[in-house]
Amino acid sequence: MTVKERFLTALENRKPDRLPVTTHHIMDSYLNDYEGGKGPMEFFRKYKMDPVVWISAAAPQEKRGQWIDPSSGYAGIQTEQWKVR
Repeated sequence: MTVKERFLTALENRKPDRLPVTTHHIMDSYLNDYEGGKGPMEFFRKYKMDPVVWISAAAPQEKRGQWIDPSSGYAGIQTEQWKVR
């Protein structure tokens, strides 16, 4: 069953192959301290959870000094005044 099929099956009050369960955030400190530095997708696979993939319709405006730093593990817009570390 795919994630979508599992979710729709549960919404229709039918029995999915397993419960559609996930968490919306996994703290880097938890992954480092308790999961040996696994990434979020490895965590979801290990515990057989359905991943949540965040999609943002916002785009950084370079002329305003905004950017997205993919190495931060955060897909949000950053500026000199607002950085994710």
